[in-house]
Amino acid sequence: MMTQYYKAQMAMNSHDWEGFLNAVIVIYTELNEPMPDLLDLCASKEEISDEEKVEIMTKELIHLQNHLKELGKWMK
Repeated sequence: MMTQYYKAQMAMNSHDWEGFLNAVIVIYTELNEPMPDLLDLCASKEEISDEEKVEIMTKELIHLQNHLKELGKWMK
């Protein structure tokens, strides 16, 4: 799971929206949890500015990190 988190982080750093979404989808699938509504909406919406994408990716990575820590799956 951490490998996917790092893939998402690298995708965010290179502004690779599709790579980011793919990595995050794998994480939520492994957790057996639905994707957050905002990401789900963004995945289906084509016209999002690059600035909005970076903001969404940043917030989602912070959320994921905290969520994985709560579940005891951070750095395992």
